Amino acid sequence: MKLKVDEVLCSGHARCWTISRKFFTLDGDGYSAMRGQGLLDVPSELEEAARKAEAKCPEKAIQIVE
Repeated sequence: MKLKVDEVLCSGHARCWTISRKFFTLDGDGYSAMRGQGLLDVPSELEEAARKAEAKCPEKAIQIVE
């Protein structure tokens, strides 16, 4: 599984980070540090957390790509 975080849509709510601190990181301004980095590999043990983060993102900035 891969995902991407849209750099324009991400508004810094940090819900993704709250759900999975093992995968998501924040930059110094509280935005996802992964935004705008293209497709990122999700480790199999964190796939469920990635799906939850996608569902909880209020701006729908996280997109899962199977």
